[in-house]
Amino acid sequence: MSKYDMLLSPFKLGNLTLKNRMISAPTSLAEIGPNNTFSRENIAYFELRAKGGASIVNVGECVAHGATGIDHPSQVVLDNPNAVPSLYDLVSTIHKYGAYASIEFGHGGKRCNPMFLPGGVLPIGPCDIFDNNGNLTVRGMDRQLMDDVIGGYRRSAANCAMAGFDILTIHAGHGWLLAEFLSPLSNHRQHEYGGSRENRCRFVIEVLKAVRQAAPKCLIEVRISGSELTEGGYDINEGVELCKMLEPYVDMFNISAGVMEDLYTWIIMHPSMFLPQGCNVYLAEAVKKAVKKPVSCVGALTDPEKMEEILEKGQA
Repeated sequence: MSKYDMLLSPFKLGNLTLKNRMISAPTSLAEIGPNNTFSRENIAYFELRAKGGASIVNVGECVAHGATGIDHPSQVVLDNPNAVPSLYDLVSTIHKYGAYASIEFGHGGKRCNPMFLPGGVLPIGPCDIFDNNGNLTVRGMDRQLMDDVIGGYRRSAANCAMAGFDILTIHAGHGWLLAEFLSPLSNHRQHEYGGSRENRCRFVIEVLKAVRQAAPKCLIEVRISGSELTEGGYDINEGVELCKMLEPYVDMFNISAGVMEDLYTWIIMHPSMFLPQGCNVYLAEAVKKAVKKPVSCVGALTDPEKMEEILEKGQA
């Protein structure tokens, strides 16, 4: 018998059967190929993760709406059809090693830098933001802009499904655009898309519905901060309630932590060796107790002994 019976055991996830319980978490790249596509070097990076034995390899920090969502210059733009050939090569490489391929749909929201956006347009977010001199620095989204962004997610989902991805990860944490709608820290809208929990979830649910419609054979994962870990942001109790509202529209959850409104939480969002193994697992555990869909955890997880313990305790 193996020392890690649970960690190495198969797991049924929707129509997929994972060969073990280890997922390679989404990571970004230092540089990419021409025209915002994956280079051979990029694909080789994710090949190593598949070759290493992960059951799912998650390709991180891609952009679902190139016209408004680019945060830094090393992001593949998924709603651009030019990306599809390199996406297909990436999926084929991951599948060679018996791993499933997942890809993270992101949008920088108000954190985008205009120098990386087409035409130098202003970043967008739930609300208008002005600097100390009264200059508009972030455009609050009207209905047309919301529909444009949803269209980007829809096109991205169709392109990734065409390329053969098994799972689409919708990033709704860490203070990116979808998280900005969920959080009372950044969403000060009134009426339909702000205020109550139901209203703050509304735009995210519209995105999830569009992704499901465009890629019905793919599983949908939502990545979310269990707690924003800062004053004025939501705590784990609210994080659990948000997950319960999103659950009908997803197949699985990935629970992270923190928000970029408070840079101190980066330390916990991307924990180093100076923090305990699995320092954010308690957040996943709280969500898992409240939902029926599978829940994965992330952050400072490098010790298989700790991973086995998490599974034995039913924390994720």
